[in-house]
Amino acid sequence: MISMYLRRLDPRRSVLRLLAGLMATWAFAGAFGLITGAVPLRPVIVEKIPWHSPILAGVALALWVGLPMTVVALTVNDDAAHNAQTTMVAAAALIGWVLLQLGAVQRDQGIRTAAPSNRPSERSSNARSARSSG
Repeated sequence: MISMYLRRLDPRRSVLRLLAGLMATWAFAGAFGLITGAVPLRPVIVEKIPWHSPILAGVALALWVGLPMTVVALTVNDDAAHNAQTTMVAAAALIGWVLLQLGAVQRDQGIRTAAPSNRPSERSSNARSARSSG
């Protein structure tokens, strides 16, 4: 009986369960914050969210990241063959979410560099470069 218990205490699975559980917890906490409005968003950020809906973003975060990580955290200690596939699907969903966020940030950076600057130091350097070229 004790040998079966010790066999199930694989440190790799324990670490995976811990990390997946933490990611699921924080994903659901972020989703809750977005849905309830507890996480204040600037209007610029809300404009980037599809349909300008923080509630939709919270639901997407919960479904896209929170749910797969919860499944991994709850099933990783089973001696089933599907653990690797489940973990890979959850990891792919997390990577997809991060890439989606990076795409939104890159889109913002492109807009920001094309727009005129409001910073005094950049305005003066832009004015100097315009005078020297013209």
